[in-house]
Amino acid sequence: MNWSVAWRAPYWLAAALALLLSLALVNTARAAETYTVQPGDTLARIARQYGVDLNALATANNLVNPNLIYPGQTLLIPEGDGTAPDEDPPAETAPAPAAAEHVVQRGETLYRIALRYGLTVSDLQQANVLPNSNLIFPGQRLLIPANGAAIAGSTPATEPVPAPPVAAKRIVVHKSEQRAYVYQNGELLWTFVVSTGMPGSETWSGTFAVRSKIPEAYAYNWALRMPYWLGFYHTGYLENGFHALPILSSGAILWDGYLGTPVSYGCVILSYPDAEALYNWADIGTEVVVQP
Repeated sequence: MNWSVAWRAPYWLAAALALLLSLALVNTARAAETYTVQPGDTLARIARQYGVDLNALATANNLVNPNLIYPGQTLLIPEGDGTAPDEDPPAETAPAPAAAEHVVQRGETLYRIALRYGLTVSDLQQANVLPNSNLIFPGQRLLIPANGAAIAGSTPATEPVPAPPVAAKRIVVHKSEQRAYVYQNGELLWTFVVSTGMPGSETWSGTFAVRSKIPEAYAYNWALRMPYWLGFYHTGYLENGFHALPILSSGAILWDGYLGTPVSYGCVILSYPDAEALYNWADIGTEVVVQP
């Protein structure tokens, strides 16, 4: 028997086990931490919570638009700089000090929220890292910069805000009547028969504004062509708006003969002549009021 080999074997085995253990520890140390997005979360808030750079967090998750995250999404958390969640970030990257938070409600726009707190839209965009002032959603939490009117407390200013002047162009939808009333400079211009959302997919009530204008939009969920599209609010990643009776992939007209009845998935449907007239008349930013 080769006693030398027999005597050394336990040391080789111990070395191999030590190597495997060290690799396991390294892999455990390098395992990426994950976070599940909650309702109202923003990427900027998550980055601050974990003490990581916003751009690094977006890059680690292949996010082209930092605002496009959704509840339930799993994010990889890259290695941060060690800043604890309850510590202030470094001065050079610290956001504007916040006096309050505002939870976005249905029908709210960034303009109206800014007006409420005595801010500009640009103030809110910069404080919340919002590249598009139209991309806010119900439940989203917005930081209110310290130069806002609510700085004395954590609630909005109680002083009444002066009413804005009458909009030059305004569209009012009455769901109970299934009618749309179009005003220019305070004068009624047109009255259109419409169809709003069916039960379970009701068109939201509130004050909005035209935020997109497309000659013919396409609904991938239902394979529908929607001529003369005027989008005016988002429901998560989907947008609802005005458009003509939709066209199925077969070429058939959906809901033909049902105008004046709530039949849509949340949009406001018009006849082709009315939709074309409204599309040509309305501008981006035109106020839209939807009443029960």
